[in-house]
Amino acid sequence: MRIIDHIVEIYKTNENIWLNYNEIYDLINKDVFGPNKHGERGKRNIVYRLLLNYADLFEVDDNYRPKKFRLALNDNEKENVDLKKKYTVGESVLYFNNKMFNEVTFSLERDYEKEVEKNHKFIFGEGANYYSVKKKIGNRICDGFVYDQDLGKLLVIENELGIHDLWGHIIPQIIEFFNGMNDEDTKMKLKYNVEWKDDHKLSVIEAIDKAAYEIIVVIDQINFDIKKARKDINELLKYFTRNKEVRIYFKEFKVFSSVDGEFIYQVK
Repeated sequence: MRIIDHIVEIYKTNENIWLNYNEIYDLINKDVFGPNKHGERGKRNIVYRLLLNYADLFEVDDNYRPKKFRLALNDNEKENVDLKKKYTVGESVLYFNNKMFNEVTFSLERDYEKEVEKNHKFIFGEGANYYSVKKKIGNRICDGFVYDQDLGKLLVIENELGIHDLWGHIIPQIIEFFNGMNDEDTKMKLKYNVEWKDDHKLSVIEAIDKAAYEIIVVIDQINFDIKKARKDINELLKYFTRNKEVRIYFKEFKVFSSVDGEFIYQVK
């Protein structure tokens, strides 16, 4: 069961009473979340985002702070809640082969990460080798790496949702990552505890030793000035890595779905 399914079960077993996201979190089985880099606060935020993103499923009482929710159901629906919809719909629409595709909005970062990994050659190129590496580097967890055989480069991947603040959430993660990469023990673990492919393993090890890599933030919606952000961030990164050539780039990767479940993708 997904987290949203567990939330619905809470309402069904509690006579659909009004609850805020903290009350729901207190009632839910915490095992459904899995690891979260932001701990309990991050898990509570997941509950809140799901309530907002499934807006067609819930009634909202704005008279409370925090606001309260309950299932928007009539008496006949209480025992049969339809949750076949895996994603919520964003604002953008694409038309392809006379068919309409709605933008997919992700509630959970891990669902977005799965789409990035599945479509990594479309995002990074045919020569890309994607490594979904979940290792603690400093006080943060790296999302993954790409070794680009065509460019001969190691790319550090940070997958993010547009709902996350650039300077309050995304950039602190990257800075912490670079701080961690200066640690010799961390570098040893990355070099020898990751199953790099034999044909480029030595190149990856050399890149880690020389801090010769680039950062790519893959994000579902870019809502900031990319040129200004890149300039400011690249200046800032000079203080956190000995290799002054390290650069950060942003890629906007969107998923679109038709009503019959067909998917198309867009990269900018």
